[in-house]
Amino acid sequence: MGFRRGRSCIDNIFCLRQIIEKRPERRAPFYISFVDFKAAFDSVNHAALWIVLESYGIPSGLVQVISNLYKGARCAVRVDGQLTDWFDVSTGVRQGCVLSGILFAVIYDYVMRCASSCPEAGIDMRRQDETRRRILSDLAYADDIALFAESPEKLQIYMDEVRRMSEQVGLKINTKKTEVRILN
Repeated sequence: MGFRRGRSCIDNIFCLRQIIEKRPERRAPFYISFVDFKAAFDSVNHAALWIVLESYGIPSGLVQVISNLYKGARCAVRVDGQLTDWFDVSTGVRQGCVLSGILFAVIYDYVMRCASSCPEAGIDMRRQDETRRRILSDLAYADDIALFAESPEKLQIYMDEVRRMSEQVGLKINTKKTEVRILN
């Protein structure tokens, strides 16, 4: 996940390179979907966020304190030195708030835990001499994600599940910026 000291997208590039280098041992192609979310940080549904936080064991009193930070939030934008009219903010995590990266990571984790539990998700990364399966379903950094599957059909099912779970928390996949790659 992004926004952590000592982590960068370079870590995932390294991981992806290792996957590409190690996967040929399995002698089977695999499929990757690089998913982009539209205005991810601005679109998180607050009600869903509070439910997810409580489902992760965050005490309801603390969830209430966090939700109070978001209640009645209003914004204005400065354009060419002029302030626009104020407007209500009903979705998203607060830009620049130290808590926002964590809140977004929790929502993202929830989406991916639910979506990657479908049997079509992921690729088997076990070595030829291993009997126990080692499934890699995704790599994520901030709001960018790479989904892995063994076939185009499985990737479509997995992507549909990611879309379904994402929409439940207010996130929308940007299909114009989402790409699929086949690796042999």
